[in-house]
Amino acid sequence: IEYAVRAAQISPFDENHQILLIRLYRLAGDDESAERQFALCKEVFARELGITPSRALLEAMRQPRLDSDATADKSSIAALVEAGSAAVSAGAVDTGMQSLRTAVELSDQDGDSDLRIGSRLTLAETLIHSLRGYDEEGIACLHEADEIASTFHIDAVAQVRAELGYVDFLRARYDRSERWLNDALEYGGNDSAVRAKVLAYLGSLESDRGNYERSLSFLNEAVEISQALQDRRRQAYACSMLGRVHLLRGDLTAATEHLNTSISLAEGDHWLSFLPWPQTLRGEVQLARGDNEGAGVLLGQAFARACQLGDPCWEGISARGLAMVSHDRGDPDEAFRILSDARSRCNRLADPYVWLDGYILDAQCELGRLYGHGDTHAWVDALQELASRTAMKELTVRSLLHGAALGREADAAAAILLVAEVDNPRLHSLVSS
Repeated sequence: IEYAVRAAQISPFDENHQILLIRLYRLAGDDESAERQFALCKEVFARELGITPSRALLEAMRQPRLDSDATADKSSIAALVEAGSAAVSAGAVDTGMQSLRTAVELSDQDGDSDLRIGSRLTLAETLIHSLRGYDEEGIACLHEADEIASTFHIDAVAQVRAELGYVDFLRARYDRSERWLNDALEYGGNDSAVRAKVLAYLGSLESDRGNYERSLSFLNEAVEISQALQDRRRQAYACSMLGRVHLLRGDLTAATEHLNTSISLAEGDHWLSFLPWPQTLRGEVQLARGDNEGAGVLLGQAFARACQLGDPCWEGISARGLAMVSHDRGDPDEAFRILSDARSRCNRLADPYVWLDGYILDAQCELGRLYGHGDTHAWVDALQELASRTAMKELTVRSLLHGAALGREADAAAAILLVAEVDNPRLHSLVSS
């Protein structure tokens, strides 16, 4: 609690710190402090940011107190973990999450290290992959699991560190993510499932950075291993990221092949919560081919499904695609409106996918230059700051190209130097033109 108080004081507008502090007060049974912190956070967020508490913040206020008298045998705890996982897979995420939290508490009372690690890992994966806005709680579970695994079960360290690497990847902390993922590879040894997961994450990370050849190598191996293991979801994820790389590099045939595979695998495994991602990228392929009508259908379906799921990232990227459809149809005002909405959607929670914000900003800069929008200089500055700070090389070059088009001579020279580090023929052609 002491550390959480300090974190909340240092960065009061970071919702993750507020969530953690409120949850700790509730766990300790200090409801008065939790209520006071929630009221203060709600008032400050409304006054300074103009936002209301998120679902994750509201959920923190419902965190039950730790029950030191709760008991269950090992079979019951294992069954609770299994039931929680099944509920999440069936779409009853809240019910499943509560079962998994209970399993974590009971496993601590039992003291079995396998159950303590397994329940935490399953809960963390649910919090990070199935619910947006709960990454901080998921990270806490992972660090606890890592500490237990490092003492009792070294083999489990790989699974934990792979997920820690995934969270840092989403937040564009690429160097730290890479360290976690390389640790996972080292601890995972010959475990093919771990290797497939880590390579899929490493390939995604390198794609964000703009290291496309490395990305393709990692992702292709992840697909091969996942296919051999008949792990449809891992294969669907890796294929979607392969499709993204080929889309960004302008190879629309390869992008189509991988994205169609990803969509087919996700549909076949009823992984509907993931489907908007490859479906959106597939719509962008059609947009690049000049098929505005086909792109609109795919992107509209992806956006509708993303809204139904309430996933800010999927809402944001599909909205970006719809904005470009509106631009192609000759409606720039609607395109700018949708792009603004897309950024608001993808950043509305405390744990967004940072690359996506840059991708939407790039579209704003592109259309802003084309139509002489008054906010274009601010958008370009924001993209340059984000891309350079996180070492997203392609987006850095693109931000410099936008700056050069606005008359910034130094940006043009910098773009020529930096593009040599990005293995993207499509980007090279933009710089040379």
